[in-house]
Amino acid sequence: MTKTVLAVFLGALLPVSAVLADPIPPYMLDKDFTSCMGGENPQQDTQRRDYCLCVRDSMKDWTLEEYGQTAMEESKAHSAAQEPAKLQALAQACIAKVMH
Repeated sequence: MTKTVLAVFLGALLPVSAVLADPIPPYMLDKDFTSCMGGENPQQDTQRRDYCLCVRDSMKDWTLEEYGQTAMEESKAHSAAQEPAKLQALAQACIAKVMH
């Protein structure tokens, strides 16, 4: 997705560079958390909940540009081994955090 298309998609009135430097909106992070939970009840599957919270909280520091680029790379991946390095590192860090 080009920067211009992304700016139109977001309905941005600001310069594209300013929009892309913005943090990920909370509703997007919440949607990712729900997707990560895969329909499981967070109160019952606490280990998965903790992992998904770790991922969501770690992504709060990403910009929209990083988020969008990583999402595009992930959509092109044909296996978990091909997932973007940024996602692999995030997953490994959160797994280590939850398991210890």
